[in-house]
Order: sequence, then structure tokens, then C-alpha cells
Amino acid sequence: MALFERFHLSQEEAEARLKRARARWETRKAWSVTLPLPVWDEYARESRITGRSITECLASAVRRDYEQRKGTLEPLETLDQNVRAFHAAATQLLHEARQVLDRLGPINEIGMRLSRIETAIGGRVGR
Repeated sequence: MALFERFHLSQEEAEARLKRARARWETRKAWSVTLPLPVWDEYARESRITGRSITECLASAVRRDYEQRKGTLEPLETLDQNVRAFHAAATQLLHEARQVLDRLGPINEIGMRLSRIETAIGGRVGR
């Protein structure tokens, strides 16, 4: 038993109702919102420049904001990525600092030897 027969609808009536229901579902929502004057002035300026209505300019701005937010990660995911990036950079810097210290070790040792040699030579020259 088809759905439209169960509710005593013809197939055409059922399709028409489905089409109306889909249209209601897909319609745009409208609302009233209070804007600070500088914001209103900015979109009024954009409206004059583009030749579109202020409503269209505001709707475009909301759509852009939505697309931008949709493309971003959740705040905790963003924080987690930033912490991981910081940790990786800090680890790399520590590794490079250790390599520099490893290179400085022999240089430091050479400097101490030269100092001892100078002291030894200076002690003999002063006699």
C-alpha cells in the first residue's frame, strides 16, 4: 500500500505536498537586527558602490562569515595544533642548541689549553 493511498491522496497530490514541504524547508529565514551606525554606514557604502541593496550586502557578509567559520577548525582543535607546532619548534631549537654546545665543547677545551700554554710561556719568559 503506497503512502499516498494510505492518506487518501492521489500520487499527484502527494507529490505536490512533498514539493511544498521541500520548498518550505529550503526557504530562507528572515530576521530583524539592530546594527551599530558605523556598521550600517559601511554596508550602505558597499550598497552604493555595488548597486545592490543593503539587505543583499548584509546577507553576503553573513554568508562570507558562515563560509569562513565553516572552514575553520573547532577552537580546541586549533589550540591543540598550535601547541603541537610550538612543541615541535621548541624541540628543534633545543636540538640545534645541543649541537652548538657540542661544537663549543672542543673549542672551549682548546681555549683552556691555549690559556695554560700562555701561562706556561709567560712564566718562563718572566724569569
